[in-house]
Amino acid sequence: MLVENAHMQPQKESGSRSLAQVYLYRDLKNLQARAESRDIEIRLVPHGMTPKMRLAVTGTDRKTDEIDCAVVSSHVLMKGGVAALQRFNPRPAGEWSAKELYAQKAVREMNVTINNQRLYKRSEDESPEGILELKQLYSIFFQLEQSLRRSSIDSQPAADAIKWIVNDVENPALVALWVAVYGKDCQLRAFEWSNRPLGANYIWRYLLGNKPNHFKAGVARSNICYWTFKALVKKEIKNEGKITVDPSDRERAEMLLLRARFRKACFVVMRKMQELVIG
Repeated sequence: MLVENAHMQPQKESGSRSLAQVYLYRDLKNLQARAESRDIEIRLVPHGMTPKMRLAVTGTDRKTDEIDCAVVSSHVLMKGGVAALQRFNPRPAGEWSAKELYAQKAVREMNVTINNQRLYKRSEDESPEGILELKQLYSIFFQLEQSLRRSSIDSQPAADAIKWIVNDVENPALVALWVAVYGKDCQLRAFEWSNRPLGANYIWRYLLGNKPNHFKAGVARSNICYWTFKALVKKEIKNEGKITVDPSDRERAEMLLLRARFRKACFVVMRKMQELVIG
């Protein structure tokens, strides 16, 4: 049984009622138990894909239950079968894993740091706590650029990173990646319970919000997705940012390829940042 992800999240026990989340946690657990007893497997479809797939399958964005059933079926076929979809495993509303709680705390700190950085640029006052002097950032990012240039000879992602991200000390994506990789006092972010540095995939998904249900992704995600990538789409594809969801559209195909290249460039920057010697 395939269901849109949004409808299988638990409704809050008290407060406002949601029309999208109609089940309480105990209802979802009962549903899970009954499905298992009847040998029915429930998988969740990312709700953000529905408008795109609806147009791809039917050629229209008109919403009906019949169309959305076709949308879900098509999504499963295009994404490699049921195994590619999220399993149905309900959790109480507001219950988070240790990694999710760490990410939420880090994102709040990153929001403050980036906003302070913006304010500091417009002020002659002494830099706030956690903000590096501009001359310090120039020195650090010069190291980063030199490291990327050595890699760019045989690496397209490194060349893209130089062109799109490490081209200005105040590039929004560069600042976002920096505060995601490094916390206060230029210390690599690490999990509190193991002191192990964060992996690039975890940073990308949890601290920068590049995943379904990203939950208040914050200013850093805005820096990357809106202020940098959207501008890149306008520049590279000569588009004003209004790309159709039709997967057969040429500009959309170009945008998806560009997004994949941009993601790889961001990963190269994050990993090179983690290799820096700062002191």
